[in-house]
Amino acid sequence: MSAPVRVDDVRYAIDGIPLLHGVSLTAPAGRLTGVLGPNGAGKSTLLRLIAGLTRPAAGRVLLGDHDLHRLPRKVRARRVAYLEQQSTTEQPLLVRQVVELGRIPHLGRWQPPGPADRAAVLDALVAVGMIEYAERRWSTLSGGEQQRVQLARALAQQPEVLILDEPTNHLDLAAQLTIMAQVAAAGRTGIAAVHDLNLAASYCDRVVLLSGGSVVAAGTPAEVLTPDVIEEVYGVRPRTLADPESGRPVLIFDRIPAATAAGSGVQVP
Repeated sequence: MSAPVRVDDVRYAIDGIPLLHGVSLTAPAGRLTGVLGPNGAGKSTLLRLIAGLTRPAAGRVLLGDHDLHRLPRKVRARRVAYLEQQSTTEQPLLVRQVVELGRIPHLGRWQPPGPADRAAVLDALVAVGMIEYAERRWSTLSGGEQQRVQLARALAQQPEVLILDEPTNHLDLAAQLTIMAQVAAAGRTGIAAVHDLNLAASYCDRVVLLSGGSVVAAGTPAEVLTPDVIEEVYGVRPRTLADPESGRPVLIFDRIPAATAAGSGVQVP
């Protein structure tokens, strides 16, 4: 089960400094929406607002027909799962126990997990290809494996909406592709901050491009990831091709000449 998310004219500031300026977007039910933009564009701030972790100064976030921030905390926790950039724990937990944390919103105080909870945990581990690691120590896993376990924790929560803040951050290429494929196949409404534009073009159904806390463009990857728009936001102009199988855009960035990079502050090896 999934629900659409609508962000309606959301504004947010810290210590009087505006970070989001009237942001509006729609994330369709059961689809993956990518939130893109350069560092400091407001991606993480926006995702935390959508997840209900912080409140907007103005505007609202709708989950289906409900104002997300008016929902009771436990109800919100059952309906929305948030996967941050990097999750760590000091506890010597097994992989299975980490995934079981996703069932907390469904349990009463001091209530142990029951058969339905254990089934949800196993289903989530199977979905991310980590069932054989269930009894392994979390601390022994690679970064990519840990991220897949964290995705399993979010899936075990059985949310309507999955919110992911740069889920492929610091992962190798194979792990990036695996995570994005699993998120896209999850069947939930997905909203993910994505750093790599080609990953977003390959796996996201819709993308929203932020710059300076405002929405510059929103639509399908082909509609948004055009040379003119990317040059406006990132200051570099790509060449675009169409993937011969999917038809999705593929972006090619030429190497920046050393003289140009030196003048712009970009470091060239």
